[in-house]
Amino acid sequence: MDQDKKKKVMIAILAIAGLGAGSYYFMTRDSDKNQALASGAETGRKERKTSADAGKKDERKKKEETKAAAPEPTGRKERETKETADSGRKGRGAKNTENVKKKKITPAA
Repeated sequence: MDQDKKKKVMIAILAIAGLGAGSYYFMTRDSDKNQALASGAETGRKERKTSADAGKKDERKKKEETKAAAPEPTGRKERETKETADSGRKGRGAKNTENVKKKKITPAA
């Protein structure tokens, strides 16, 4: 066999051995249920701390209602009419325009 092929086979064998050892450890280790508690304290529910002056509230706080002033109703606005026929808009067609040709560039000597 070539040296490269031997190295590849050796790496494959080591990888398979590592996976096998890991799976063996995972299957045969002690489960968490059988291990003793580290703290040694009781495992019941914790009671909520209560203070002497804090009683149970039966209802929510009343929400203060604030009404905003109603806006004044506005009537229709009258449109200002211009006496001239020109509305100030640009027309569709370009009138009285001349084509401006650019000066041709001549190559330098």
